[in-house]
Amino acid sequence: MVTSDVASSAVGTCGRARRDYREEEEEAAAEEAAAAAAAEEEEEEEEEEEEEEEEEEEEEEEEEEAEEAAEEAQEEDEEEEEEEEEEEEEEEEEEEEEEEEEEEEEEEEEEEEEEEEGGGGLYSHSNTRERDPRRKAAKQQLESVE
Repeated sequence: MVTSDVASSAVGTCGRARRDYREEEEEAAAEEAAAAAAAEEEEEEEEEEEEEEEEEEEEEEEEEEAEEAAEEAQEEDEEEEEEEEEEEEEEEEEEEEEEEEEEEEEEEEEEEEEEEEGGGGLYSHSNTRERDPRRKAAKQQLESVE
């Protein structure tokens, strides 16, 4: 019986060894599956982070483009305003010049009328106008414009 005890003990030891080996294999397979699942989850998280970063970059680019477009529009508006102001100034200057020309023409007509009426003394009105250097300069300027 000693042999049968030894044999049965050996069979039991082999069975336990197989069971232990199977358990170790199952644990290793479970650990491997858990590691693969964790790696896959980590990879998915990284992909999501990359996508979020790309979306943020796109949003930033769109914001920058919108800001640039707004700045360009503002610059164009300012340029248009400046051009309008310049045109208004030019028109005002032209109107002033026309008014000055009309005034000078009226003064010349008045002078001619006075001369025709017989003025002409040393202190006559037309005489002092002709001596006034400002009037001469204005008259010359008017003639050069015409």
